[in-house]
Order: sequence, then C-alpha cells, then structure tokens
Amino acid sequence: MKTSSIPIPMYHYISAWENPISVHPDIFEEHLRTFTHKGYRGIGLDDALAYLRDGITPPGLKSNERPLLITFDDGFLDNYVHAWPLLKKHGHKAIIFAVTGLIEFGEPRPTMEDVWNGTISRDDIPRVDTPIYKDSLGYDCRKDNFMNWKEIRLMEESGIIDVQAHSHLHASVFVSNNYDGFYAPGVRSRTFDRILGEIPWGMPRFEEGPALQNRAFIPSDEFIELLRNELPEDKAACDAYFRDPDKVLQLEKAMHSMPIAKWGRTEEADEFRKRIREELTLCRDTLAQNTGRVPVAMCWPWGKYSADAHRIGRELGFQLFFATSMGANPPGSTQHIHRFKARARSASWMAQRLAIYSRAWLANLYAKVRI
Repeated sequence: MKTSSIPIPMYHYISAWENPISVHPDIFEEHLRTFTHKGYRGIGLDDALAYLRDGITPPGLKSNERPLLITFDDGFLDNYVHAWPLLKKHGHKAIIFAVTGLIEFGEPRPTMEDVWNGTISRDDIPRVDTPIYKDSLGYDCRKDNFMNWKEIRLMEESGIIDVQAHSHLHASVFVSNNYDGFYAPGVRSRTFDRILGEIPWGMPRFEEGPALQNRAFIPSDEFIELLRNELPEDKAACDAYFRDPDKVLQLEKAMHSMPIAKWGRTEEADEFRKRIREELTLCRDTLAQNTGRVPVAMCWPWGKYSADAHRIGRELGFQLFFATSMGANPPGSTQHIHRFKARARSASWMAQRLAIYSRAWLANLYAKVRI
C-alpha cells in the first residue's frame, strides 16, 4: 500500500497513572491492535531512516501494509515494563528517545511478559504508576523512574526497540531577568524542571526557556551571594521564611538594593554554541558507550531547538531530527520530523489520526487548522 506521509505517534508514559501524557497499557494495546487492523506496521530506526531520507519502502512490510513509526519520549521505566512486551506481542517496532543523564544503572527488572509467562505475580513488577511522593515537609513531589542501561541493551538486542537521543539533561535556562515569584520549598509537579546553573533558595523565578533553543541569562556570583546571605540554607527554615510575607518583602528589598544590571548577564553566542556542542556530544557519546551503537536520531526536548543546535547536531552525525509539531512526513523530511500526541483515546480516535497523517496534504491541512 502506498503512503505519501508516515504517521508518527508520540507517547510518553505507558502506565495507569492519570496524567495528560499517560496512556494506560490497556489503551496502548488497543492502539497496537488498531495499527494492525488498519494495515500499519511499526518500523524500526533503520527503515525509518531509509524512508524519511530516501523514500525507500521498508522491505519487511507486506504488500497490504503501510509504515508507521511509534515513538516514546524520555526513557521512563514503564516503557520497558509495559510497552516493550506489548510491542513484541503485536509485532510492532518503535523508537525510545532517552534522556541519557537520567538513565540508571543496575540489573534488569521484570516486565509484564514475566507476568504473562507465570514467572512472577503482577505485584512483583516495578511500581511505575505512582511517581508522586511526599517530601520531608509534606509537599507532593514528582520523581519518575527511568530505565537502566542493561534494560536498554535487552530491548535493542530484541530488535523491537531502538534507543536514540533526547539530550543529556532535558534542561531549561533563564532567558531574561523578568521574574515571577521565587524558588522555595513546595510542590514539585514537573519531571523536567531543571534550570542550568546554580539555583539557591530565594532565586527569583526568572523567565525560562528550553536550553537547546535559548541563550541563557546567567545570574552573577554577586547576586547569588546576596541571596545566600539573606536566606537560611536549611530547607525547613527556608520554608518558614517564605510563609512570612514580611520576609518576602525583605528579600525583594535586598534584591533591588543591587542595580538590576548587576543581577546577571546574557550568555555570549560563542558560549551558547559551546554549551550546545558539549550537551549533544555528551548525549551521543553516552548512548554509544552504553549501547555499542552511535545514535543517528535526535528528538529535541519540548520540540524546541535553535539554528545553532540544528547545525551542531548535523556536525555530530545526527541525521534525523524529531520535533513535537503536527504535520506531514513525506520522503525527504529528515530535518524537522512531525509527530502527533498519542492520547488515552479510543481505537476510532487513533484510526482517524492514521488516516490523516498518512496523507501529506491532509496532515498539513489538519496541522494548520489545529494551530
């Protein structure tokens, strides 16, 4: 079957956790059945590269099948526990884009396949559905579990999963000295909330943006020292500090006793390029050292990147660049590959997306209407 565009769904969590980017394993399996029923086959990295670069139809497809590229972002443990066995069960392949700085070390853990085989009970698989915990002050905080390198090697050796690059840190940077509030003990609701640089308690919540897209606003040593002198270092004492409105006013007064021009500076262009090169090189080399295979695909965190990051990525050997924007993926579209968010929706919803994104003209029209 001919296709003018390859549909590329973007998954994150495959778990029972209720979250906008989480898909329950039962719904994910329903999606996999839909792919098969509608004549689509999830392909691997090499076939995706051949199609997206040269328009070569994957040789392993049957005459009545179309290519589909299933992707997962971040490298969460549930991709190993739930998604990998289900992909294997239904005969589909996929790519996981891993944040290499968060991949763990250790021995392989059991998966749902072990439960199906009767080796273990369901209670013995890793708990991947509860990433929220209480910190020492009683605040809800989020800490996700990630795959480890031995698990990644098992998935790659199976031929079902290819693991590729999603940066090393998945971090943000400050982009200006405009701020709204302060960094203080409290609820942590985001997984990827890291800001590059030193962030002491009391740091203003400066405007931020993706680290691979933006030159950073760098707070000065003098400004950071001012904050350290003003606030207690102990977490509980700092929490009490921010519960007192007078203390917060005192902090703002201390900050504004320093000229705003001395709060920090904007990263120079050559510093930005050096930082980007170091980040992408570390991601590439970490994957190569731990998998034995140099990655060729980069998925930009949040789908955001700069012209410098794109150029440096190409210089480092990356050939496929995945974003998070909707649109068509005809042959020749290697430099900005569109994807659509796979939601916890029905088989009919997924079937409609396959019909849209397998037709280039319709995928582009739908993207414009949705935007």
